[in-house]
Amino acid sequence: MNLSITTACRFLGISRQAYYQRIERQQWRMRHEQEVLTFVQTERLYQPRIGTRKLQHLMSIARLHIGRDHLFSLLREHRLLVPNKHAYHRTTQSHHRFHCHPNIIKSGIELTRPEQLWVADITYLPTHDGE
Repeated sequence: MNLSITTACRFLGISRQAYYQRIERQQWRMRHEQEVLTFVQTERLYQPRIGTRKLQHLMSIARLHIGRDHLFSLLREHRLLVPNKHAYHRTTQSHHRFHCHPNIIKSGIELTRPEQLWVADITYLPTHDGE
């Protein structure tokens, strides 16, 4: 077996030492990633929606260091990312009794002079009664 590894290393142009060091690094990385995954799963038992950045901070306190991007890709690979909750806010109530002016921009108005067309925006502020 040793002869075949030596031959393969010569063929690839690397030393046997480099080959074994690479195997050692891969095994260490797999053990480290497994420790990280175990830590994440344990934390998620108590806090199911805890985010990745906060997990990384907790891991650094527990002396389990991993980079942010590596942690994101590792959790994505194992389907452990928490999906974002997008808040839905209704901003426009279109069905009312007031008159709505037609949109003359859509009808193809040709602008020939300054201040021929004005545009406005409305900012809705929440009130106590929710309307």
